This record gives sequence, C-alpha cells and structure tokens, in this order.
Amino acid sequence: MAVARKRTFLVCRYVLILATGALTFREIATGASLMLAVVWVGTALASNIVMSRVSAFSFFDAGFQAPLLVADTAMISMAFLLTQAGQEMFLFFFFLLIVVAKVENLMMVAICAAIIGVASIVLPSGAPTLMRLPFMFAVGIFFGYVILPERTGEMTRIGEGSRSSSRQSGAQSTNLVLRQGGADGAVRPAACRAPQHG
Repeated sequence: MAVARKRTFLVCRYVLILATGALTFREIATGASLMLAVVWVGTALASNIVMSRVSAFSFFDAGFQAPLLVADTAMISMAFLLTQAGQEMFLFFFFLLIVVAKVENLMMVAICAAIIGVASIVLPSGAPTLMRLPFMFAVGIFFGYVILPERTGEMTRIGEGSRSSSRQSGAQSTNLVLRQGGADGAVRPAACRAPQHG
C-alpha cells in the first residue's frame, strides 16, 4: 500500500510541476528570466526522478515530507514572482492551503480547488487566464493528498501494517529454518535437547 501511495504522490507532484511551469511560461512577465523558470522546472522534475528511488516507508516520514512541502511552496511562490502575479493570486493560493488543512475529504478538496480556480479567473481586474484553473486544481490535489492521510492517521496505519507484515515474515523465515534443520539432522541448541536422566 505504501508503494502504491508513493507512486500516486509522485504522479500528483508531476502534475503540480507541469501546471506551475505552464502557468509561468504562459504569464511570465516582461523582463523576467525565462531561463530561471526552465532551471527550476527541470530541477523539480529531476528531484521527482531521484525520489522515486527512495524507500516507500521512509518516503512519508515527516523529516522527508516537511522540507519537500516547503520547497514546493517556494517553487509556487517563485512562479508568482516571475509572472508578477497580483496580491490576489497569493491570497487564493494560501486560502486553498487553508481549505486543504481544514477539509477531511479529498473529493471536497478537489471541488473547492476548482471553485477557487474559477474565482481566480473571474475576480481579478487583470486579464484572466484559464491556466489558473488547472493550477489551483493541481495545488489542491497535491497538498490534499499529502496532508489528509497524516491528519486522519492513514499513514500511521500503513506503517503499523508494514511493520506487522515484516514481523510475520521474519517469524515464518525462522520457523522454516528450524524445520529444515530438523530434516537435515542438525544439532539442536542445548536448550532444545531433551533432558538426560542418569
């Protein structure tokens, strides 16, 4: 289960990176460095490839996830700066993060993200762009997928289940070794020998 969740996480992050990159390239401000946008999009994509090699169980540790969320938040903020987004885009973004922190259903997070995306198109006084809708949706799905299981204890149950499975596998391996030793006539430890009466 942890492996499947990690795979879905990486797919959601790919979508987030591509949506953020598309928004940046579509609305990059005059005079802003396009090369900087290319570098951080490339770096984010490369980091996803590297993370695919990390163990699924250590992947969701708080020590690994917290810096990743901070880095992705910084990536989105940099996209806003490169596009010279107005204050309302920052407000929409952080309002969406608040929704993710409060709502306990991923489907509701997706619906709220879509509504916020539509609002970000309609409400600003500047020229609207449809890129804001998939961007907000990607942000909501990604952060919701990361935060919700931690709040509901799903990842704790996954970890406990994996440790239980590991203990059971270890016990089965030990029993198998003991049975094979008995079949081969191997000498038992002294504690396992039958007591001898003089």
